[in-house]
Amino acid sequence: LRGRWYDFRGTKLAVTYHPAFLLRDPRQKKEAWKDLQMVMKELNLAPPTRGAE
Repeated sequence: LRGRWYDFRGTKLAVTYHPAFLLRDPRQKKEAWKDLQMVMKELNLAPPTRGAE
């Protein structure tokens, strides 16, 4: 399901991991970051710079 867009009643939907799963399996954070980058690209948002607060 991850890595692509879905239409849900006329709204674009992206699937990613639940935060609790990422706490249990930190190795999946890289994949979750890819999901978030896909969403940021769709929203025309620049990814945050490293160390930005």
